[in-house]
Amino acid sequence: MKRVWIVLVMAALVAAGIAAEAVKLPAPKAAEVEVVGVSVFKARPDDKSRSFVTGNFVGATVYFRIHSSDRFFVKLDRAACELAAFTDEKKTRLAEPGKAKNFGDTWLGSWPKISKDGRQCVFKIKSKQTPAAGATQLNIDAMIVILCGSDEQSQDTKNVALKVGEEFKLGSVPVKIAGLREGRYGKTKLMIELSSKTSFESIRKITFIGADGKEIPHERHGSSRSGFSGKMTYTRTYGLHKKVDTVTARVKYFGKVETLK
Repeated sequence: MKRVWIVLVMAALVAAGIAAEAVKLPAPKAAEVEVVGVSVFKARPDDKSRSFVTGNFVGATVYFRIHSSDRFFVKLDRAACELAAFTDEKKTRLAEPGKAKNFGDTWLGSWPKISKDGRQCVFKIKSKQTPAAGATQLNIDAMIVILCGSDEQSQDTKNVALKVGEEFKLGSVPVKIAGLREGRYGKTKLMIELSSKTSFESIRKITFIGADGKEIPHERHGSSRSGFSGKMTYTRTYGLHKKVDTVTARVKYFGKVETLK
């Protein structure tokens, strides 16, 4: 497990327009990490739970960008990420060390952003505590784990009947149609809910092909998971712009998913 130790000199970052040198991870897991933003908001003296700036939480936040030219990022694995320390140079503990939580207060910000080309991920590390008066740098020691896909493959599953209970495979992921309903908003004519006991993380792209051989435009409306470790159910919902009875499910997927730490 490789940790990236990053020291941010706040005054220098602000003066330089948030410029920072990239931090490289050892080969073969080559990637670059850079700081793309820093914010600090003090608490109001009359209400310690609120900052002086409406809409912003009390504490310090550092924004990072991880980039790789030869890896496709699938997702940031929150449960595997771990914080060893988040302090200023005066030894003020800004956040409690430990694993990141999936819900509630945690040092790892919500909703990390992975680019459409899968080559970069932007995330934030945050605290509810502000640095000590006179502090000029932040020290972060954390392990960030990102799942990466490789060995891209494609597969067509023909004559998939769009009915509840229909079972088929998307690459290596066995799925079942758990729900169907008419679309009520926008261009969506048919909502399809797929469920599986296997995570969809190996799926890069799914395309629905009609009987005429043409692609049916669609949007992904959401995803969820439920259950306990080892007995999880994963769901994804897609909205087709055309109501049909059967489709060809064309999928691009990764034959291998590994971790970048």
